Amino acid sequence: MAVAEEQPLLHQDIERVEPTVEQKRSPLPYRQLAIVYLIQFSEPLTGMVIYPFIAQLVLETGVTHGDPKTIGYYAGIVESMFFFSEFLTCLQWGRLSDYYGRRPVLLFGPLGLALSMYAFGLSKSFWQLCLFRFLQGMFNGNIGVSKSVMAELTDSTNRAKAFAMMPLMWSVADTLAPLIGATANPATEFPDVFGGITLLVKYPYFLPCAISGSLALLVFIFALFDLKETLPAKTGQLVSSQPRTEGYGAIGGEAPANPRDEPAPPPLTALVRSAPVRRVLVVYGFVAFFDMAMAALLPIFCYTSIADGGLGFSSRDIGVVLAVWGVYNVFFQLYAAPRIIDRFGAFKTQITTLLAIPLIFVLYPMENAFAKAAGSVNGAVGALIAVHLALLSLIYVGYGTIHMFIVDSSPSSNALGAVNGIAQTAGTLIRTFSPWVATSLFSLSVDRQLVGGKLVYILLGCAAACAVYTSVTLLPRRLRSE
Repeated sequence: MAVAEEQPLLHQDIERVEPTVEQKRSPLPYRQLAIVYLIQFSEPLTGMVIYPFIAQLVLETGVTHGDPKTIGYYAGIVESMFFFSEFLTCLQWGRLSDYYGRRPVLLFGPLGLALSMYAFGLSKSFWQLCLFRFLQGMFNGNIGVSKSVMAELTDSTNRAKAFAMMPLMWSVADTLAPLIGATANPATEFPDVFGGITLLVKYPYFLPCAISGSLALLVFIFALFDLKETLPAKTGQLVSSQPRTEGYGAIGGEAPANPRDEPAPPPLTALVRSAPVRRVLVVYGFVAFFDMAMAALLPIFCYTSIADGGLGFSSRDIGVVLAVWGVYNVFFQLYAAPRIIDRFGAFKTQITTLLAIPLIFVLYPMENAFAKAAGSVNGAVGALIAVHLALLSLIYVGYGTIHMFIVDSSPSSNALGAVNGIAQTAGTLIRTFSPWVATSLFSLSVDRQLVGGKLVYILLGCAAACAVYTSVTLLPRRLRSE
């Protein structure tokens, strides 16, 4: 049975041709990649803009009945709605893109995100927040299609560079989102400028949502006029016009004389039974879990008082800290990430980035302990926070490499959308629960002082160590396209 699972799904992938000479690196189609990157940028921008003010917003809805210790539970629910709806829709988006093309499916994303962000900013109740957060995730469910487009725009000689740039979009969003989020409650924070605007007085969180939504709308307009179709069946080719090297589930085969002769996409059951796909999905599940667990936990930790186990930052403080880190992260991903992947390869890079996760869960209680000893956030705490955020930047590099493994596991070009859709479905299912798990564990640990309020870090740190061990055993040491 194991042998059967290892076999390619399509006959065209059975024979693997090894390159006999070193291939010249193909030039990247920067214009089309830039559009895809901008569409990817819309996801973290609209997703993370709420983090600086979500704790205060949840408190003001009244759902916590004035108890600040329960904020983590309800904030986690709001954050999880995004990924729950993405889980319900991303496989359908990916499958639709295999049949009807990448372009029409991708265009739905930024437009829907823009409209749902406007509505989120006008929400007053907890359940309205959940509803419009749910819609944001639904329209973002097509983000997996963007990885298919990137694979179809590149080949084995330049794909690593293209995917290494993916975390840069998250880095830019990490810079802008907290800055935008820090504009919440502008009528109170900046009364001379915004105090006379009735809309912003009545809806104090509308401004950051409107700014991020408008940026997503601009991305939609740009893509509407300039994004080209890449699905081979729609462009008259089976593979990209650039040369490809076949490999670990890689896209291969010659284009048929008649594009209509292209075989239908393989069934989802065959893809799910594929051993390479399953192994990569397990590792991607770990990456997805800790990605959102850390993103949700950090602002709640920072907002919580020092006495209760946090750092006692205000919403503005959180926005500033995250924005400063975002600036650093942009340069790190732009200049360091591609060189790290080129130098060490996808496997070593992936494992190294996973090793940074348990270290972060060691730093959380250390930061609070130092702050308690000093009575405030002093220089020593600031140094620990700097190390914490530097490790987060290193982890971001792994976001690009794990998607290289996912693309490399696809058995054929017309299965890319489905493979990325399956991965996105699995990832978003995990992301649905990971923010709630992380923030709820934090609230539970702090409220009941379990292991001195540190149980959350012990559990998540041990889980991260298991993720490293599992990834070492499951991932191939080399991509076959390397």
